[in-house]
Amino acid sequence: MRRAGFSMVEVVVALGIVSFAMVSIFGLLSVGLIASKQSGSDTVLASMMAQVTGRLQSGKDALVVGTPVNYFFDNQGQLQTDGADKPLIAANTSSLYQCAVVGRLPNSSTEVADLGSHLVLTTHTFSWPTTVSDPEKRPNREVLHATLSK
Repeated sequence: MRRAGFSMVEVVVALGIVSFAMVSIFGLLSVGLIASKQSGSDTVLASMMAQVTGRLQSGKDALVVGTPVNYFFDNQGQLQTDGADKPLIAANTSSLYQCAVVGRLPNSSTEVADLGSHLVLTTHTFSWPTTVSDPEKRPNREVLHATLSK
């Protein structure tokens, strides 16, 4: 008399198929999490870049060609300023990101950049966390370039 149910071979084959599927799903999950983290970081960098270029183009901040201008941002990517809407000149305890902006004119002149009449090529070096005092030794760095005009 035959009993209802699955044989041992059928159970082993089914477990093998399920195991193969689970390994594939877990492999894709880690790729998705890494992509999500990178996407979040890219979004914050884009926001910070927009804040910095907006301030430079509007003339709120002076850009001297060849001299770095530093900006500090909190963990949400918001520019940190003093009470008079001037950027902080040094990191504080809530600073996470630093952006060092260096501008140069297309002809590499070292005169003061007048955003009203010149194109200025800028290099924005974002580094974090600011708890590491030397920007060159920070584990995270992104370098972005922009051309500013008014």
